[in-house]
Amino acid sequence: MRAAGRALYADDVDTMCRLARAALVHGPHPRAALMLGEALGQRGAFTEGIAVLERAFAVAGPEDVGSVAVTLAVHHFYGPGRLDRALAVLAEAVGRAGPSPVLTGWEVTLLTAAGRTDLAAHALAGCPESASGPESALDPSSASGPESALAPSPSPSGPDALAPDPGPSLPREPAPASVPVLPRSPAANPAPAFAPVPDPAPVPDPAGVLLLQARLRVELAEGRAEDAVRSGRAAYTAHRAVTERTEVFYPARSSYLIAAALLEAGRLDEADRTARDGLEELLAAPVPALVTWFGWVRGRIALDRGRPAEAAAHFREARAQAHLCGHRFAEQRVLAGLVLAQAYTGHAGAAAAELAAVAEGPDGPWRQADTLRAHAWALRCQGRAGEAVAVLGTATADALAHGERAAALTLQHDLVRWGERAAADRVTDLAATAQGPYEAARAAHARALAAADPDALTAVADTWTALGTVLLAAETLAQAASLWREPAPGERHRTPARVVAERRATARALLLRERCEGAATPALAVLTERGPGAPAVLSARELEIAHLAARGRTSKEIAAHRGLSVRTVDNTLGRVYRKLGVNDRAALGRLLAPP
Repeated sequence: MRAAGRALYADDVDTMCRLARAALVHGPHPRAALMLGEALGQRGAFTEGIAVLERAFAVAGPEDVGSVAVTLAVHHFYGPGRLDRALAVLAEAVGRAGPSPVLTGWEVTLLTAAGRTDLAAHALAGCPESASGPESALDPSSASGPESALAPSPSPSGPDALAPDPGPSLPREPAPASVPVLPRSPAANPAPAFAPVPDPAPVPDPAGVLLLQARLRVELAEGRAEDAVRSGRAAYTAHRAVTERTEVFYPARSSYLIAAALLEAGRLDEADRTARDGLEELLAAPVPALVTWFGWVRGRIALDRGRPAEAAAHFREARAQAHLCGHRFAEQRVLAGLVLAQAYTGHAGAAAAELAAVAEGPDGPWRQADTLRAHAWALRCQGRAGEAVAVLGTATADALAHGERAAALTLQHDLVRWGERAAADRVTDLAATAQGPYEAARAAHARALAAADPDALTAVADTWTALGTVLLAAETLAQAASLWREPAPGERHRTPARVVAERRATARALLLRERCEGAATPALAVLTERGPGAPAVLSARELEIAHLAARGRTSKEIAAHRGLSVRTVDNTLGRVYRKLGVNDRAALGRLLAPP
């Protein structure tokens, strides 16, 4: 068992698995079963893993029951999707060994994974350690060594036994739904959840890592992306420092969540680097399930960048990995991403039909906001716009009822992208409590659409471009072009200025669309409705010279390259600037930057 523990610390899962099996030959051993069960689960052998862990859970003493319980609960949820059984196992462990932050951390993790952030936040608030627990981990500036790769610069912001009962916990008010939650002991001195984190910093322990990961999940679901980034990086740093990992296992578990938080914070480049670095680290350990989640988050990043083809490739690979490993929960989440990526290009095929069976079925852990969102986009592709809007409305209500404010904001912003002005107020309200420039841009987009203000929409498009969300920029410019195409309020005819503005917005939208890998979202449809007689936005010569200038070539260099006079090049660039509504090469570079 000591050798198995060393193998786990070295991320040598195969050796850990063989040693754990060898230990079990000599009789029941909860720690050996725990290690073997974890390895089986990562490989999708949930039936065998559950059997191994159930036997260990039945004989585990107070010092081991919590550790075995959390791994068994994870198997029940991520394998057959049994949230009820998973929570029942955790509750039984509390009854046998008493409350602990480890059990609370996993309860919160499973609840957030199931889309029940309301219950998860309630559980986290009932654990004092969530407010003041392993403080060393809560200081991201302590990251050093290998883990620093997960904190790109600049950036704004063990014992073998189960951790002992920390003492009295915060009392809970009645839970907001009928899903069972773990019992808590009464507390004499309640402390608020998410309180300011004090110094000093004791040595990180598994309980602290789990609570930080749990807090990350709650913060991310509630729309507090910057807080989630901080909690995630702290969890990763603490995780790397933990030597006894049989309750927390792989540090890379935090990495894909950090990437997701960075994405929601509008920091797409950092999100991409974090996902790549985490995946590179994970490749040293054969942990297929976590590889699936990295594919999921990389697909999401690509989709938000406006690269649906790249996103679909990530989702397909992740889906194949999840299917091979028997991870039905992960496979369903990745399927939703694949359907959404295909819908962004105007397609709804077999994957969409498969997703519809879940989206239109009974409520459960697999029928979450991302599933309903993808289903709505697929319906829209099929010409069923009314049904699609209704699905997004229902999904928003469900998300808000379950504390999923970030998901609700995304769903309502989709309606804004579709031109539904009635959603603008809801987007603005939800964005008011969210963190980061991404959510601020969503609110600005909603306000501009509601006001039918093409100038404001153009400004929002500039913000989207700066964030790297090129598809959203193209869509917003297309909406602005549609407004410029109509006479101003109170006027019978368009002014020449509005005609010029419409041409500029259309030109910029078309250029951005070229970088979006065949995207054909509803907002971009206006760009294909200009008719066969519409003039080309940029001539072939203008486009070539614009690209050369955007790459930093001087007019003299361009003239020599094309066999033209410098004056001709300058005049051509002047026409390009006027058509695109930009003033200099720097702005042109941002518009024509390679994907």
